Amino acid sequence: MNVTSHDCVLQQQLSLDITTDETRTRNAVANLVTMEETLKPSTYTMQPEAEMVTQEATLTESWSTTVITSRSLQDHEVIASLRNQQHKIRVSDAVLPGSIIFPLCGIAFLLETTEEVLGSEREVVFDRIQQFTSIHRNSFLLIVAALHGPEEWDLMLSIQDRFLGSNLKIIPTHNSVEMVKRILTIAKATSKLHIETIRDRLIQAKDYIVANSPVWKILDEI
Repeated sequence: MNVTSHDCVLQQQLSLDITTDETRTRNAVANLVTMEETLKPSTYTMQPEAEMVTQEATLTESWSTTVITSRSLQDHEVIASLRNQQHKIRVSDAVLPGSIIFPLCGIAFLLETTEEVLGSEREVVFDRIQQFTSIHRNSFLLIVAALHGPEEWDLMLSIQDRFLGSNLKIIPTHNSVEMVKRILTIAKATSKLHIETIRDRLIQAKDYIVANSPVWKILDEI
């Protein structure tokens, strides 16, 4: 093959490559346009999400569970608030003082005020927390203080260092209203009813996305 023939072959190959690249580019642009049209509000419905929000609101309003509390907390504001929200309160002398247990959720809370903890021997407090964590696998320590200053944060840091690697989770709170809100948030998220609902919603959302998302359609065609 002479030089002229070789140049012609190269030119033909280059022209073919350019044509192929142009075709790929046009196809990609067409796919993006299709995606943009599909994602317009008028054609991309979010009705399943609205239905899930309605279901969640219904569950939140009707949800109640059994709560076991120590005798020392039977007149506490937190227990009164839980009782007013139609939760079934059971008072027991067999649980540790300051304990709030959600047996159907598999979690337990220990209430401690910074005044009581700072006014006690540190090792005595640590022993009580250690006993609590050894009984309850999913345990939460509620540290209550109107103001979280340097002394309070130092206390929580010392507890965290002491129980680092354990199953204890520390939750700082300011008052009874915050305690109830955080307790119920965790309890709802770990209750069997809500776990099954969340799992069903995730499956429903995944199926809906796979069936309607243009991105998945493009990926499936590649």
